[in-house]
Amino acid sequence: MADHPSPTQVGLERRLAIASYAVAALFGLLLARAAWLQVVRGSTHTLKASQQRYERVRDLPMRGTVRDVRGSVVASSCLAHDIHVAPAALAPRIEQTLPLLAQVLSIDSEAASELAARVRSLASRTPWQLSRVRRGVEWGPPRDDKGRIKYLPGVVPLPGWVRSYPYGPLASHAIGYLNEVSNQDLARHSDDYRMGEAIGRGGIERAWEPPLRGTPGEHSVRRGPKVLPPGPDQAPVQPVPGRDLDLSLDMELAARIDRAFQSRKLRAGSAVVVDAQTGRIAALYSRPSMDINLFATDVSSETLEALDRDPDRPQIDRALAVAYPPGSIFKPFAALAALAASMDPDKPVECAGSLSIGKRSYRCTTAHGKVTLHDALTESCNIWFFRAAESVSIDDIARIARDFGLGEATGIGLNTEDPGRVPTKAWHQQRDRGRYLLGHTLNASIGQGAVRATPIQIAMAYAALINGGMLYHPEVVWRVRGNGGAIEREVVPALRRRVQVPAEHLKRIREIVLQAHRVEAGAASLSGMMGHGQVAFTRGTSDGEMWYRTRDHGWFVGLMPPSDPRWVVVVLTEHERAKVAREIAAEAAQEIASRKEGVQ
Repeated sequence: MADHPSPTQVGLERRLAIASYAVAALFGLLLARAAWLQVVRGSTHTLKASQQRYERVRDLPMRGTVRDVRGSVVASSCLAHDIHVAPAALAPRIEQTLPLLAQVLSIDSEAASELAARVRSLASRTPWQLSRVRRGVEWGPPRDDKGRIKYLPGVVPLPGWVRSYPYGPLASHAIGYLNEVSNQDLARHSDDYRMGEAIGRGGIERAWEPPLRGTPGEHSVRRGPKVLPPGPDQAPVQPVPGRDLDLSLDMELAARIDRAFQSRKLRAGSAVVVDAQTGRIAALYSRPSMDINLFATDVSSETLEALDRDPDRPQIDRALAVAYPPGSIFKPFAALAALAASMDPDKPVECAGSLSIGKRSYRCTTAHGKVTLHDALTESCNIWFFRAAESVSIDDIARIARDFGLGEATGIGLNTEDPGRVPTKAWHQQRDRGRYLLGHTLNASIGQGAVRATPIQIAMAYAALINGGMLYHPEVVWRVRGNGGAIEREVVPALRRRVQVPAEHLKRIREIVLQAHRVEAGAASLSGMMGHGQVAFTRGTSDGEMWYRTRDHGWFVGLMPPSDPRWVVVVLTEHERAKVAREIAAEAAQEIASRKEGVQ
């Protein structure tokens, strides 16, 4: 009798058969999927794999060259190397690679530690994205004792540009500099900039950033555990160089002013020279300054800390960003307010050297005797203006001064501007809890008290005073040149407004100012106004420093030539006499007079 399989065996065999069919079906599906991927989708995945092996790297364009009015190079770009890293390739070997990389980059241990921390941070966020960690270096591949090149995994030197400023600290505030984009910059310009790239900071470099920068290009770099130099290009895009700029600034004039400050051992001050007929700026000088070549590459934290600790604040543009009491150079605008109020300019006022009003005595420089408006301006008599202030309100003075641009930014657009201050009755009432005194108007009439103005504001106000009442936006860029050097356009200073002052009043004040403080400087001559800006008591300084910082500031505004004035020369000497400011203005006038024909 034949053996029959037990029910258990039958069930087991059935399950084995089902499993075999399932395995066969699975293999069939896998084979079908593989065939579909290879045949149908093969080209797509090949393209993706190719794309994953390469990274698109930006090629930054050569930044435009900046020249002064004589054609001298003020800012240019030199070929250098930017050091990029692929964090995922460098991070595992950071301890072994970093000392050699630090040696090649010439960075200290603190900077090397910061670099290591940055690489580790990038490795966790963008492991295979090339990131610029150092710009503008002279790169030479590291070698061992036998001269063999050492391989630095994850380190890629790529061609880049470094900015060069031949004049160093001279006019550095007006020129500006470059440094690395911040997170705020990236948020504002997410499509235009990448981390590690440079952007203009201050001065012309910032104000004219888009045309100077040009348009970046790009090419491909191999990705992977071994980051290689640029591989086969995949549709490279060539960068477009930046535009060149011709300035109205004259660096020889700035150098002459700088020598005048240095020879007198002046710590701080500023100077502005403007063409009154056009609004073009010929000199924009601030002392002390800083060598902007320090910022051409990555600046050290020690350098930044040293600048921050300097009590004279070399980072501050004193021509634009510091407002001072103008003193007597403000008087022509107070005089215009007096004329507008129908005050007789030829009626003499007695000056006994002081004027008592209530319980307060207001002093003059000396006892001038009987003075008219002409005498008050040419001899700087305060008493005439005090008497005028008894019938001319502080709001009348403010209206005229503001019409000439005082109390508001000029709009030059280079650096942060202090708007200055032209106080009104309402301003004093708000500051002094509703209290307003006649003394506020008396002080304002001679440019003291709460009145504040920057050198650039004074320059533009006097330019309007002598050119017939045209108040310009000051401009430092003269022409923009395209690739190849062809002139694309001329930059014409914009007219802000025509001042609302009767022509006969302008003419009268202009004629008086041109007779005041005549200075003969060799072949040059100029006339103008001198003033002292009163300084409040300063606490918390050493005796020597207190002696310096409690001295008044000195002003001189020169107009040249006196016969037909075209140039306004403003000099401000911090904590120094106005006589010294006049001497510096005379040297500037000599330089202007020596300029060759054809120089704007």
